[in-house]
Amino acid sequence: MPISFKTALCAVLLALPLAAQGVRGPLVTNDAWPRATTIDDWVADVMRIEGVEKATETEQAKALFQWVRLFNRMATGGMIQAFEGKHGAEDYVLDIHKTLFVYGWGYCDTTSRIAEAAWARYKHNPGAAQRVITQHEDGGYHTMYRLNLDGRWGAFDPRYGYYLIDHDAPDARILDWAEIGVDENIRKNQTYRNRSKPFFEYFGAEWERAFLINECFYQSQAAWEAAGSPVECVFADPKYDPNVRFHDMDFALLPGMTVERFWDNSERKFYRPTSKRAQREEAFLPEGRFYRVTEQMLDRN
Repeated sequence: MPISFKTALCAVLLALPLAAQGVRGPLVTNDAWPRATTIDDWVADVMRIEGVEKATETEQAKALFQWVRLFNRMATGGMIQAFEGKHGAEDYVLDIHKTLFVYGWGYCDTTSRIAEAAWARYKHNPGAAQRVITQHEDGGYHTMYRLNLDGRWGAFDPRYGYYLIDHDAPDARILDWAEIGVDENIRKNQTYRNRSKPFFEYFGAEWERAFLINECFYQSQAAWEAAGSPVECVFADPKYDPNVRFHDMDFALLPGMTVERFWDNSERKFYRPTSKRAQREEAFLPEGRFYRVTEQMLDRN
């Protein structure tokens, strides 16, 4: 419908003070893609896009599992975990907004912390999600998570790419960590049509280590240590704190400023942290970061 000259003039006059001060928070959204604004907006969009807003918590958790892995990838070569800080003293980035919306890559711990926070906030219950850990025989640790689903706990490993169900059906219950310690459950799930998607993109170290998990679960690190710190036994170590404020994803454009977005690093320039912790990572690849889990591999097997 055409607008009058008077209406258009009023709109221009109202906009002039804003232009002089700058514009805050320009945002382009897409109904088919979650908003990269806050963790609350993001997880709400995930549920809407997948059509599971009124579905069971098990179905909602499956949607979260897939989208967390889409937004935060496991990489190899160079700065696998995002680092920030004074040069020479950089440390891991733990802010959920930054790892999910700014960097988009990290370790098993990074992805598990995102899922823990997303579920806890979506359910308005900090106790509904838990970051969990297991220690391998070589002394290394692996981080996963578990969610309270329809009154029972379900286990997820976003880094290795799997969760297990108790029988082959769309509404099957997702098994908890002690049940994953039963090797036969893993073998059965390999034959299921309704198994997790994805299901172990790499049948290498990830597949082999899943079979190492034992039939045990401890409610805390203290309980695990009191039991003698048994290897390949999962214990809860939640990290989500509802009182912690995440990075503000909003920004301001002052008069004359422009922002240009790129889909990739066209300049081929990479920041290399030099702190002692950063030096424990893999050698930095000359061509930059390589994402170990790619778009082509999702749901492939």
